[in-house]
Amino acid sequence: NYGLHGALSLHTILGEAGAAAEKGDVVVLPLEPHYYCVNEPTSWQARNAIAWNHEQWNKWTMLDRLEAIATLSPVDVLEMAGARMRSASASRSFARRLEALDDAQTLARFASAPEPTVFSYSAYHLDSLGSMRRIEGSDFAGRPWPADADVPVCPASLRLLQSFVDRMRVRGVAVYFASSPYVEVAGQSREGIERSSAKLRDQLSKLAPVLDSKAQLIFHRRLFFNTDLHLNAEGRALRTRMLAHAMLRDNALRAHLGLGAAIHK
Repeated sequence: NYGLHGALSLHTILGEAGAAAEKGDVVVLPLEPHYYCVNEPTSWQARNAIAWNHEQWNKWTMLDRLEAIATLSPVDVLEMAGARMRSASASRSFARRLEALDDAQTLARFASAPEPTVFSYSAYHLDSLGSMRRIEGSDFAGRPWPADADVPVCPASLRLLQSFVDRMRVRGVAVYFASSPYVEVAGQSREGIERSSAKLRDQLSKLAPVLDSKAQLIFHRRLFFNTDLHLNAEGRALRTRMLAHAMLRDNALRAHLGLGAAIHK
């Protein structure tokens, strides 16, 4: 689960997943729709690289850094200047941000963190599987991504994904795509959803197998927590069961894991 820190780059997500995968593993990529057409770095990613992801900043070439800086606005520059001033004044709020860069301390606090009573975007609200806790109920009232609209797929993303699939294959790691959920909206064309779903599946299946389709993952609004990409506890449990069943029905995946032939019910 790499969703805690929003808008991480596709390169970062694939890098983290690949680093954790070992021979015989399966990597399932239920990517959010915008990752199929990346134009990176974004201003958000540039801010993060400057603020805390120094490893990423150091890996970038001078051209990469200039392109990242070009995405920043004058407001971002003023904010960075203000951060520099606050760091010199040793404010407690800024100190807490710096503490987050201490991995050992963060992991120790995570291990001893009590059960949260309310929702918060915090590392200390994750469970041992990396999933957010206290996401009961539904507060999503925004306008969702239309399920019957085509998902843009761009050459840059395809090259990045193909490179990842090829690297994993050499290491004996299987890669599968899966769909992210969509909000059911009155008036949407079922035929349009099926057509758009088949188009995306056709493009992705040239890279790696696809376990399901977005046409199968149209959920009622009450199953979303606070955005059209964040399922609540009930929705997450349903999606997890659906994904597990899709994996168990796939004979090639079962063979890769040494589970034998699938039993279809």
